[in-house]
Amino acid sequence: MTHEPNGAAADAVKIADNWISRCYLALVAATLAWAVLDAAWGQQVDGTFAAVWPLILTAPASLLATALPLGEGATGLALYGAVVLGAALVNAYVIGAVMRRIRRSRPATA
Repeated sequence: MTHEPNGAAADAVKIADNWISRCYLALVAATLAWAVLDAAWGQQVDGTFAAVWPLILTAPASLLATALPLGEGATGLALYGAVVLGAALVNAYVIGAVMRRIRRSRPATA
């Protein structure tokens, strides 16, 4: 008897059920960590584009962040991280759905 996950567990399986989604999430996590570390420890005179890369990687879902007043300091950094994380999960879910669709439509080989 197999046990099928339901609810949040089923959604988690759909998000990371293929290697492309997992690699995408790992890339976003690494880029987000770099951006957060750069914001926390990097005091550049002319600024940096480190915070832009996670938004680019998680577009179009992360474009919401451009309309939100994120604020400054730790609160702004936490909101920025939450928006990027949410957008990455939405995009990984879509990637997983596309991969499942491709797998189902592929003809069986003998």
